[in-house]
Parts: sequence; C-alpha cells; structure tokens
Amino acid sequence: MPERRDALVGEVLDDRYRIERRVARGGMSTVYLGTDLKLRRQVALKVLHPHLADSEQAVERFEAEAIAAARLTDPNVVNVYDQGVDGSEAYLVMEYVPGVTLRDVIKTQGAMTPRAALEVMDAVLAGLTAAHTAHMVHRDIKPENVLISADGRIKLADFGLSRAASEHTATGGLVGTVAYVSPELVTGRGADERTDIYACGILLYELLTGRQPYTGETTWDVAMRHVNETVPAPSDAVPELSEDFDHLVAWATEHQPDDRPAHAGDFLRELRRIEDHLSEDEFDLGDEPVTLHELVVATQNLLARTQPADDEPSPAEDAAAASAGAQDAEPESEAASDDIDNDAATTFVPMVSNVGTSVFSPPPPDSDTSLVPEGGIPQHELRLPADTQSQDIEPPADSSPAYDAGHTAAPSQHSGGAAPASDAVAGPRTGRAARKPSESVSKPGTKRKAWFIALIVFIVTLLGGTGAWWFGAGPGAEIVVPELKNQTESSAISQLEEAGTHANTSEDYSTTVEKGKVISSDPKAGDTVRRYQGVNLVISRGPRMISVPNLNGLDRDAAETQLKKAKLKLGDVSERHDEAKAGLVIEQSEQIGAQIAEGSAVDVVLSSGPAPVEVPQVRGRSVSDAKDLLKAAGFTVVEAEPEFSDTYREGNVIRSSPEGGEEVKRGSEIEIIVSKGPDVVEVPNVKFKSRDEATRILEEAGFKVAVEEGSFGTVIDSVVKQDPGAGQMAKRGSTITIGVV
Repeated sequence: MPERRDALVGEVLDDRYRIERRVARGGMSTVYLGTDLKLRRQVALKVLHPHLADSEQAVERFEAEAIAAARLTDPNVVNVYDQGVDGSEAYLVMEYVPGVTLRDVIKTQGAMTPRAALEVMDAVLAGLTAAHTAHMVHRDIKPENVLISADGRIKLADFGLSRAASEHTATGGLVGTVAYVSPELVTGRGADERTDIYACGILLYELLTGRQPYTGETTWDVAMRHVNETVPAPSDAVPELSEDFDHLVAWATEHQPDDRPAHAGDFLRELRRIEDHLSEDEFDLGDEPVTLHELVVATQNLLARTQPADDEPSPAEDAAAASAGAQDAEPESEAASDDIDNDAATTFVPMVSNVGTSVFSPPPPDSDTSLVPEGGIPQHELRLPADTQSQDIEPPADSSPAYDAGHTAAPSQHSGGAAPASDAVAGPRTGRAARKPSESVSKPGTKRKAWFIALIVFIVTLLGGTGAWWFGAGPGAEIVVPELKNQTESSAISQLEEAGTHANTSEDYSTTVEKGKVISSDPKAGDTVRRYQGVNLVISRGPRMISVPNLNGLDRDAAETQLKKAKLKLGDVSERHDEAKAGLVIEQSEQIGAQIAEGSAVDVVLSSGPAPVEVPQVRGRSVSDAKDLLKAAGFTVVEAEPEFSDTYREGNVIRSSPEGGEEVKRGSEIEIIVSKGPDVVEVPNVKFKSRDEATRILEEAGFKVAVEEGSFGTVIDSVVKQDPGAGQMAKRGSTITIGVV
C-alpha cells in the first residue's frame, strides 16, 4: 500500500534541517530522517504534532526532554544536537545511528553467547551510568532502545521517558514496557535508578536465553508475574551458563528496590568482575567464539534480503531513526508489528496511579490510546495528553471501577474506559454519539420546552446528589489509612474493609517482620486514599531461607565474601590449634547445606596452626640421647659450638635453646650446646725466674699469681717454689702461688 504524502517531507526547518522522509509516527510526535544542511550529515528529526505544538505545556515538556537528554554526552548514549521552534513546528535534532536495534538481533539470531551479551550489557550500563550520575532515570530500557551500528558502536536511545531521579513519585503517568516493568511500577510506587536496574536484569536474561522471563495472555498477566514471581535463573533455560549470571540476574531483579544495585555503575562493576573471571569455555559455552559484530552482520544480511524497493527506507535505517526518536513513535512500516517479540510500543501504567483512574480497561474510541499487538494479543498503551497528565481525574458516579483489586484476572475487554475530561457525559454513549442528542429539542412549543427544562433540572439535581454521595460517603470518599504495620493480614484487611476500602496484597521476604504480618502499606499510615482505590499491603513471608555454603578451607576474607554472596553474614571468629594451615576455616557453626534465614550469622573457627609442643629436658644427657629425645618430639636438632663446663663432663649436653619445658611449634629447630669438660691449662715452670718474669708467664698462661716472700724479704728476687708445680694441670683462671727470696 503506497505511503501517504507527508506535508513536511521536503521542508527545511530553520533554514538548516531538511526533512527527507517520515520514519515513524506516535501520539505526541513524528520522527523523520533528515539532513543537516550546514554540517552535511544525516540526523533524526522529532517533530511535535501541530495540535500539541499549540499547547504551551506540551512544548515545555518537549523542550525539557531535549535539555535533559542533551546533558548526557556519553559515547554509549544517542546524542541530542539541537532543538527549536520554526513557525508552528517544534522539533528536536538527534544523532542518526545507521545499523540495527538489539531487538532485530534477538529476533533473527536468538540467544547470545555470554561473550556477546556481556559486550552489549557493558555498553548499555556504561550509558546508563552516565544518566544515573546526572540523576536521570531512563524508565524504558528494552532491546528496541539499544542501537548497534555497523561499525560495532552500541548506543542507548530514547530518553523521552526519562525523569529527574528526585521526581520519581510526582506522577502516575506512562512508565515503560510491560515485559521489563519493575514490581514497584506495577504497584504504583514510582521509578528511580533501581527501576532501570530491574529492566537491565530482564534484558540480560533475554540476551542469554533468547526469550523474556514472563509471558501471558494479557499485559495484566505479565505485569502481575513481575510482582508475584521471582525471575528464573538463566541457567534453567541454558544449563551451560555460569552460575555467576544467575546471581547477577537475581541481584538486579530483586522485588525490593533496596536489594538491587543502587546505581548502574554498581551493576557495571559486578558485570566486569564476572567477565574477568570467566574461562574461554564459559564465554562461548564450549563453541567457537561468536562476537557481537558477527551477529550484527548476520542480522543486517537477513534484513537486507527483505529490504524494500530502492526508493523506500531499509529496515536498518528505520530502526536507527525511529529508535533515536520518542517512545511514542510507531514505525510506518507494518513489518515491525508482525513480530511476536515486538513490544517496542507496548507500554504499561501502574495499577495504583496518582491520576485516580484504572488503566487496565480498554480505552474509549476517541482517547489517545493505541493498541499494539504482542504475540497476537491486544495490549494497551496509555498516552495522556501533556496538559492532562498531572490532573486528578475522578470516575463518573455511575461507573464501576475497571479494575477490581480483589481479583487478579484481566478486566473485560468490553468494559468502558475513562473518557477525556472535555467529552465527559452522563450517559453510556462515547465518541461521536456522545456529542449528538438522542432526539431533537429544537421543535417549537412551550410545553415541550418546559418538559425539557424540567428534565434538565432533574438530571442536574440527580447528578449533584449522586456526586455529593460519591465523594462524601460513597466510593470516592477519602479515608485516612490506619497504622497496619506488624498486624496480621486478616486484621489489616478487616480494618480496611471497616473503613470502606479494600486491600491489594503482595508478599515479600522480611527478616524483621513475622511471617503473615504486614511489612508496609501504600499509601502509608496517616495518608489519605479514596475508598475505591484501595490500599496495597506487603505481607511478610518471613525470612528468605538460604542454603549454608561450605566455608572449610577458606581464609577469613574468602569466607566472608562467600557468605555475602549467599546473603548471610560472618559471625564470631575464633581460633584453635589444628594441623590445617594457620588462618583457614576448620569449623563452621551451621551445617553445610542447612537452610537458615537470610541475613543470619555463621560463626567460624580458624586454624592457628599445629598446637605447640613442650621441649624435652636434655641437660646432662649424652649427645646421642639428647638428639633421639628431641627428634621423637618432632623437632629438628642443631649442634652449636661446644663449650667448656665445670659442671658437665665432656660430651654431655650443657643446655638447649629453647630450654627444656618451653612450648614451641612442632618442627622447630632446637639447638644443643655440648660440654668440652673443664677448661684446664698446664702450669708452666717458673722456678728461678724473677718475680716479675714469673708473674708474666703465669698470667699469660691464664692463671692468677699469689706471691709469698721469705722470712728476710726479697733478697735475690728469685722464685724458689710454685704451687701447683710445673707440669701439673690447673683450671684456667685459678691461682698459682710462687715463693720468692
């Protein structure tokens, strides 16, 4: 079917940007492929629809999107070059990235190897890290918003849904794609950086397995599976995958945002840590390496075989320009809508919204809601006009809520949706029929006019009374949420029912709140809520039970890391002697494989090495006896330099070092000192020597000298006697007495 001529094709905006052809059209804007005449390059142009360009609020939102996206200058993010208003056309100018989308690759190639998946996720998380560092939340991470150029560049596109991280609770508006939506968005708790992390976890699962973790007959079914189920491990689908990927996906897709990485940078660091530790077999699952570049080339070749005529855009060009545009853009080509995996335009709004209306019922014909097929199942994309997204919209008095919080089934596809505020009427008709009276009221006649006036008065009175009842005592009345924390589920539900509202319950693990009791309520205690909206209760499932890992043989740091990975913590650490190497775990307080509560402490005992051994007493023993005794006790014996001893005879041990009785490590060296016996010297002959000479000779020999003189004193100064006598053996240092006359 030939494409209708677009009036803007061929036009030049601000004398610079020539519009070449239309690529995609959405509820707020149209995306074109264009040419920057000044810099002579191709660009993607996003032009706000004329009826919205007249709205100051819509234009401000459009410009705010450009300013927010332009703050990001990361190589992994599609750049915003310019924005402006030319006459009635408000537009953005963005980087044109020729290539394919990640959705194209998954659709044509299936599951990726860990090598290729890690390359994609590294780039996505790098771009997202830049956004989170700038305090921006993307809010629509999915394969359609990941562009891969022919030269291998990977870029994160479409920050049209992005919001400042501090504004995540400001509105209940459009928030993303149901296949990747986080539990907190389903339950209306708002988005922050951790919402993006959840979507990245789903994306990683899809890259590794080739499919999304959750499917269902309706978007409602899929959304509630995000709330009520745990994302399966990728290795359940691909057993060859490293368990590191199971832990990574589980961490990113925790139900509670506080349990996920707080920032894309945290997720990226863990991803790279895993990448550094994978073997080649784990990178490629034992097959020949397949790079992302090879997958992209194969995808382009496959798309090229289905490429249209020369004068029509290629699928790669459409992908590059459309993804560079807005979240509300739908491809002009019908090819994309035939893909069972294509949820590029399937978006989701939380079941508890600040606008006060249900979002799961089908929209009226004149609303700005588009139906997008996903696997052949009708799904809804709610796009509120820019000037109504932040207004409170109350349901009409005669309508029943489109969503019954007490049931989890999808609502009827034939129930009426909320009509735009400007077209609201009391009757059941919608669309053009609602704007036409059911019968003429223009015929002349006072009686007929009087009846008509009376009818109008009656209707106004009826509506006024009904409205007063609705907002005063009916389902629209406000109540104050009571304190429900730590109450049993039945007690909390009873209190809410007594107040005229209902409870929406979900479950989560808790280490602080007893099983079956309320962890939290939304709105929280003290806040107000309209009766028909209900209160979300999170009921405790008790603590998550964790299998105790084997810590034996690990050092303290490794044991603590293993426990943290298992969501347990290290308890008391003690030591005792053991034959195991010092510093290694030899005992743990919880049995390996036992199931204990998440966050529990596991005590460990570390080896301080073998117990010390008492040194045997070997003093006075022969050398051979001493050596045998010490070796038997497990020591190594070393002989030191022998020493003279007056106490121990030659050949016996004088002492050991360490001494006997001391406790030392088994296998230590023990030094023994062996006796050489007493230190004795032969006494020299000094008879007939002079006193001085005799004294010198004896002192040089190591003796002390004592002199005895004759009765008449020293006459001839000659030694006439010595004791001990010459040739005798005397202890070195002993005294030799000489007689001098």
